[in-house]
Amino acid sequence: MRALPALLVFAVGCGPAVDPAIQGEWLGSTTVTFVGYSPFAYQSRLIVTTDDSRVNVVGACPDGTGLLVATGSGRSADWSGGARCSPVRIEDCPSVALVYTGGHLEMTDDRALYARGIGIANGCGISADVSMTFNGRK
Repeated sequence: MRALPALLVFAVGCGPAVDPAIQGEWLGSTTVTFVGYSPFAYQSRLIVTTDDSRVNVVGACPDGTGLLVATGSGRSADWSGGARCSPVRIEDCPSVALVYTGGHLEMTDDRALYARGIGIANGCGISADVSMTFNGRK
């Protein structure tokens, strides 16, 4: 009976890992939306690696840079804080910087990767909340 509490503490300290199948190169499209502008989309190549419950996602920004660090288990993970992207042209503004500040990614049952996030766009007098979605496959 005395060994039971120690076993419970050990079990609580060891959470489930992220499914290793989420690792790899994912190709797809990212769409960014914010008030006052038409949504814009770009082709994305995300490189996903895992280490237990940590998920690193490289390639979140339109220019292929940007690192998101998420934590999760099974087929999903969440991030807060995140990628600061190089400025991009959006409609009549030649320089809008995107910062992705939080979000969620998930590998679906049919082995697709879906991510959605939030952030901020700044430049050319713009300071607006943005949302982004990524849909891709290996």
